[in-house]
Amino acid sequence: LIQLKANGIALARHRISVPRGMELSHIKDAPAAVRANRAEMLQAVVKDWRALEFIEWEFREDPEIVLAAVAQNKDAFALAGPRLRDDRGFMEKAVTLHWPALECASDRLRSDAALVRTATMVDVRALALASQAARENRRLVLDIAQAKGWSALELASPELLVDREFVVQAVRLNGLVLQFLGEEFRSERELVLLAVEQNGLALKLASQVLRADQEVVIKAVRQAGYALRDADETLRESPTFMLEAVAANSLALEHASEQLLADHDFMLKTIGISVMTISFWPRQLRADPDFVMQAVCIDWQCLQVVSSEVRANRQILLEAVKRNGLALRYASSALQCDSELVLIAVKQCGVALQFAGVQLRSDPDLLLAAGEQIGMALQFASRELLSNREFITLAAKLKPLALRFASDELKGDRDFLLVLAKQDWHALNFTPPALRGDPEFMLQLAVHDRRVLEYASPSLLADPSFMLQVSEKDGLASKYASGEAKKRCSKDPGPSNQNLPATRCIAPASHVSRPKPVSNRDERAS
Repeated sequence: LIQLKANGIALARHRISVPRGMELSHIKDAPAAVRANRAEMLQAVVKDWRALEFIEWEFREDPEIVLAAVAQNKDAFALAGPRLRDDRGFMEKAVTLHWPALECASDRLRSDAALVRTATMVDVRALALASQAARENRRLVLDIAQAKGWSALELASPELLVDREFVVQAVRLNGLVLQFLGEEFRSERELVLLAVEQNGLALKLASQVLRADQEVVIKAVRQAGYALRDADETLRESPTFMLEAVAANSLALEHASEQLLADHDFMLKTIGISVMTISFWPRQLRADPDFVMQAVCIDWQCLQVVSSEVRANRQILLEAVKRNGLALRYASSALQCDSELVLIAVKQCGVALQFAGVQLRSDPDLLLAAGEQIGMALQFASRELLSNREFITLAAKLKPLALRFASDELKGDRDFLLVLAKQDWHALNFTPPALRGDPEFMLQLAVHDRRVLEYASPSLLADPSFMLQVSEKDGLASKYASGEAKKRCSKDPGPSNQNLPATRCIAPASHVSRPKPVSNRDERAS
């Protein structure tokens, strides 16, 4: 009792003299009773991890105290008790805080796949600290390599890298694994084929003999066109092989020999395979009018890479716009103002008008001469032309779609729209919705041609009064009625107008029923 009392007095005296957060020097000189106080020791370790060396042995196996020390310095593990080094829960927390702590784990835990995986997720270098058994674990090493990078194979056991079964699994996941393997694997044709199929760039890691193997190179190029740069020089000089390579991947042409890139016949053949090859034309071909003329006959898109002098060549551009009006985009500024050239382009593709000169986009004669393509061309016409009543009337005769691009002023002119709709009832599709729901406006058109009801508003078709007036003029108009109007019209159908022209009915989407799907057998029969 006297001794306990003395210890209590000593402890009380030490608590008075030592502030909260005990200094390292105080711990060294403190009596055993003070060093046995867990709270004081935890505070001391938090302040300086080296205090762990002077505290009681039982605290060196206290997870919280040791982790507080490890968080500051991994060397603190050297002072931890052996029980903690074999405690899986503690070690998981430790390696998460400081991955080198794996080195201080027990032999059993350094072979534990889950613990090793946890440490390597913090830093892949932790694999080097695992046991031999862990570094020979196929599944573990592959998982780590996939998650943290294939350089992890350098930290695996050397025995694993000569295990063919493991090597095949790794190569299937990443062809570039060849860089970590010996020459015997890089010379194995079957394995290299697997590697380049997964990643074409693995070709550079294959042996010289396999880089001259056509099948291996084609598989590599198919996966990555740039892989051809690592192929044997003799293959890159072969026209036959290079055409096969371009067919596998157009990007391969970049690494063809200079002699082939300057060969007109060869380069024209590559355009037939893929127009993407034009990106690799040498400068002299881009400025050669004869070559470009032949190329344009194969694919007009070649114009996008030719020189400015060639784009000013009228004969080449005429040939191009005949094939596709959009080729006008690549013509010189002067040729984009050539009325004959522009007309040919617009007749072939209406939207080509957007690439014409400003003056030509205001030329009514040119647009009216575009015929069927005028509808799409008008969206790029000048504002003045789209506000011209006479021009829009003539354009709508050619294509009712012309009304869609008319100015807002013309679209709001009731009398003008009435004339156009009587001229071609399809024009009603491009009139404002308010007019399609106007009984007076629609009645004037419906008595002229009942098919305009295809574009009438739903509320108008359900109006008994309106539909009865229409049906009095043409009894067949009742088929467009809906709701109460349909019942009224069916009781008293008027005379039918049988003299309507046989024009295909183009109804808005809301009134068109979906066609029944046709089976393959019915399609073949038809």
